[in-house]
Amino acid sequence: YGDGYIMIGFSHGYFVVISTHIREIGQELFQAHNHKDSLTSIAISQSLNKAASCGDN
Repeated sequence: YGDGYIMIGFSHGYFVVISTHIREIGQELFQAHNHKDSLTSIAISQSLNKAASCGDN
């Protein structure tokens, strides 16, 4: 997700963004719990620079 960033989604509704840049490697940059019980998918639009998630609510 972006140059040097990774977005990871977890089935219990959380997703996080971490950096792979050498000076911030492994740092968590963002965390959200947007879905109460389950996260089923994440979609990324590089042209819009947006991410969307879907799940239980």
